[in-house]
Amino acid sequence: MNIIIFGPPGAGKGTQAKHLVKKLNSFQISTGDMLREEIKKDTDIGKKIVNNMNNGKFVDDDIVNKLLEKIVFDDNKKNRLIFDGYPRTINQAKNLEKLLNSSDQKVDFVFFLNVKKDAIIKRIKKRKILEKRSDDNFKTILKRYDTYMEVTKPVLKYYSKKNNFHEVDGSMEIINNVIELEDSFVNEILFKTNNSNDYVLALHGWLDNANSFELLAKELDVNILAIDLPGHADSYFKSDTGQFHYVFYLSIIDEFIKRRLKDSTIYLMGHSLGAGLSSLYAGIFPEKVKKLILLDGIGSFTINDNTIHLQLKNYIKEYSNINNKRVPTYNEPDLAREAKKKACKLNDESIDILMQRALEKNDNGLYIWRNDRRLMLPSAQQLNESQVCSILSNITASTLLVIPENGFPYPSETMERRIKAINTLTIKNIFGFHHAHLDNSKKVAEIINKFLINE
Repeated sequence: MNIIIFGPPGAGKGTQAKHLVKKLNSFQISTGDMLREEIKKDTDIGKKIVNNMNNGKFVDDDIVNKLLEKIVFDDNKKNRLIFDGYPRTINQAKNLEKLLNSSDQKVDFVFFLNVKKDAIIKRIKKRKILEKRSDDNFKTILKRYDTYMEVTKPVLKYYSKKNNFHEVDGSMEIINNVIELEDSFVNEILFKTNNSNDYVLALHGWLDNANSFELLAKELDVNILAIDLPGHADSYFKSDTGQFHYVFYLSIIDEFIKRRLKDSTIYLMGHSLGAGLSSLYAGIFPEKVKKLILLDGIGSFTINDNTIHLQLKNYIKEYSNINNKRVPTYNEPDLAREAKKKACKLNDESIDILMQRALEKNDNGLYIWRNDRRLMLPSAQQLNESQVCSILSNITASTLLVIPENGFPYPSETMERRIKAINTLTIKNIFGFHHAHLDNSKKVAEIINKFLINE
C-alpha cells in the first residue's frame, strides 16, 4: 500500500514515516531529504531550493516532481511508498496521482497530522539543536508555518473529500491507526459501464478475485464495485494471527460499506463464498441491503453441534502446521492456467481474467496464484444449520438466486431449507457450471437486469 503523511513543518511527518517503514517494510519518500541532498551537492537546483526556503517559499513544483518521478517508477518500491511532506500543493497532488496511475498504483491512505502551532515551534527549536538542520532557522519558522497552512488549505480540502483521508492527533503515533486500517484494507475495482450513479457491491468466490465480475459488468445496466476479499489477490491481511472465517469477512465488509459507501443502502451481489457472505450480511443488517443477488450460493457451510470438537481439533492441527504448507508453483503461466482450469472448470478467457489480478512470479522465478495460505485452512468457526436459516429468514431485501445446472452440489435438503427461509426469494435456473457468471455472463446479466428494474 501507498500512504501519504502531511502536516505543517515540525508536525512529525518524518518520525511517523520511520515507524511505518519499519512496520510495513516500506520506503520513506521524503521530499525534504531529496531537496537537502541537492543543497548539499551545491547543484543549480540546490541553489534555487535555498533561495526559495530563505524567502519562506515552497520549492517549485517542477523541481519536486522531477525528483519524485524516478522513485515512483522503481519496481522495487511500487505499492510500498510512504510519502513524507508531499504533496503540498494541488498541482503536486494531481501530479502524484498521475504518476501512480501511470505505474498502476494508487494512494491507499492519507493521514493529516493535526498539531497545534505552539507545539510545532517547540519541536522545531529542539530539532535545530539536535539535528543541526540548516533549514530550521527560527526567523523563518513562523513564516514557513503560516505559509504552509495557507498554501495547503486547498490540499487538505482536496483530500478530505476522499474516502482514504484520515485526520489524526499528530502528538500520538499513528502506527495503530494504520494497523487498524490495514487489517480492514481491501482493494477494489469499479467496473463503470454507464453514467448511472447506481452500482452493485460484488463479492467474489473462494480463491477468485474481483476480476471475476468483469464479463458480467459489460452486460449489466448498472455499474459494479467489486472488491478482493482479504487473503485474495491484492487484498492482503498483515496480521499473522488473522483467521479467514465468516465473522471476520462480515466485519471487513461492514467496515468497507461504512467507509467507502458511507453506510448507504446498497445493492449486494455475491458468487459462491461471496454469495454466502452476502446472504448472511443481508440477514444480519437487513436495513442496509436494498436488493440481493446470489450466484450459486446461499448461506454458509455449517457444522453439526455434536462434531464441533472435531472441527476445532482439525483447525488447530492444521494451523500449527501452516508454515510447512507449500504454495503450488508453476514454471510457466500456461501450467498455472491449466491447474486453475482443471479445478474450476473454466474456459481460457475466464481463467485469463482471473490471472490478470492474481498470478505473479515469485523470487525464484516461478509462477504462483497470489492467495494467502490461511485460505486453505479448515474453518475454525462455523454456524449450525438452524442458525444459518434463522439469519436467512431475517432478510427483507428482494432476493435473486441464480442456480447453474452443474453448480455447487448442495445437499438437496439443505438447499430446500434455505430457500424456504427467505420469503423474498426469486429463483432462476440456467445452463452452466459453478462460474456461470463468467462462462455464461450474457444470460446471467439478462436475468439480473430484469431483476433490478422490477421494484
